[in-house]
Amino acid sequence: MAEQLRLSNLYYHGWLARASLRALMDACDALILPSHVESFGTVALEAMARQRVVLISSTSGLAEWPELAASVVVLHEDESLFAAIDRLRRIEEWKRMKIGHAARKAALEMNARAVAGWKSLIEASIDATLHEIQEARAAVRSGSIP
Repeated sequence: MAEQLRLSNLYYHGWLARASLRALMDACDALILPSHVESFGTVALEAMARQRVVLISSTSGLAEWPELAASVVVLHEDESLFAAIDRLRRIEEWKRMKIGHAARKAALEMNARAVAGWKSLIEASIDATLHEIQEARAAVRSGSIP
């Protein structure tokens, strides 16, 4: 794709293994996700967890999560991608670092809540299953189930 467009600063990496993706993300200053349709933006969340500044479109699902949206730079509806990148570039380095730190904190907190929620759901499912097994064993022992 970059060869077709002849842009020296655009690289198409294709599919990457997780370790390669992390290394590439860590080598970048920011992740830019200007999608017109993005149901959530998992790659943006991953970049946030890697303490990267993230620029997303206002239509990204991630922008609908206030605890995450507060830690990203949002492309305004009437703003060109060039203008948004220029706005991002003009943010002082210490402020970009602060945004990156806040992004990491928000991503890790969301992850912790999600893990706790799944853990609770799994534990409840296990408890319910064990209860059903105990009831079935009791029914077999009492002879109510032949």
